[in-house]
Amino acid sequence: MEARGKTSGPYPAGLATVISAISRGRNWRTKLALHEVFRFWDEVVGEEIGSRAQPEVIRGRILWVRVSDSMWMQHLHINKIMLLERLNRHLAGVALDDLRFLIDTSLGRPLPPKQPPPPPPAPPDPARVRQFDDLVSSLSDPDMRTTLKNLWLTFQK
Repeated sequence: MEARGKTSGPYPAGLATVISAISRGRNWRTKLALHEVFRFWDEVVGEEIGSRAQPEVIRGRILWVRVSDSMWMQHLHINKIMLLERLNRHLAGVALDDLRFLIDTSLGRPLPPKQPPPPPPAPPDPARVRQFDDLVSSLSDPDMRTTLKNLWLTFQK
């Protein structure tokens, strides 16, 4: 008697085999690989372009990109070959053939102003640390004292 799950004999092919055959027949691996561009677009094009242009859809091997206005469309069209090369370097084993642009004014969001990082918190006052140590010194469990002190120090930040 033959075991279930084998692809020969009277039993149907395994689910993995069927999915793999459908995937090959419909070229899903290539399509999925091309769609990776949506994941790394902002990283490759940079913050300024990413705020003004976003990938919309892939038809065949052509990536359609929404652009905030006609000036950005012209800028991207002039730099299309360079953008296409940069995007294709990040795609695994597949390549886009072309970029096409369409205007979408909802993308015209201004870049947020750069904020300096907040200064690091000042260390707690040594007198207050001694006061806290005196407060928990009556606890017999040293692990409990350490845990409470670490918690207190976290809240002091």
